[in-house]
Amino acid sequence: MADSRLLCDHDERVAAALAFLEPEEARELCSVMELRSYPAGAVPVRDGSPCGFMGFLVSGRLAVRKETAFPGRHTLVAVLEPGALVGGVPAAEHGVCGATVAVMEDAELMVMENGVLERLLAENPALGIKLLKRVIQVLGTRLHRAYDRLASLL
Repeated sequence: MADSRLLCDHDERVAAALAFLEPEEARELCSVMELRSYPAGAVPVRDGSPCGFMGFLVSGRLAVRKETAFPGRHTLVAVLEPGALVGGVPAAEHGVCGATVAVMEDAELMVMENGVLERLLAENPALGIKLLKRVIQVLGTRLHRAYDRLASLL
């Protein structure tokens, strides 16, 4: 596996996904993350399963789907592009995933395993808080979009 710090320095896609951080903060965050590759068709996250990581999409596209009231039927909730947060709150609190995430195009994610966030908050509180603020910002934006979609259906 490549040194994650070097990825932050030499891979523009990783740097772009972590653009909300200063370069030194991004390097430190990269040091506790791992780059994972998923082929098209893979399902790295399943609705109702334990959420084992949170991360940022570096390349590719992901489909977020939620099962409907009709068993076996799903609705497309979102298409995630590079830079998108994957996981978030469920991973931070060791909860279950609220949707299925399927890989539409070969994808790479910078991921942080469960438990790493707690260690990051203890070792570098400022960076941990900045990461949590980003999670809150992204989830807030997604919630507003969900409200808009729901309102358009009513």
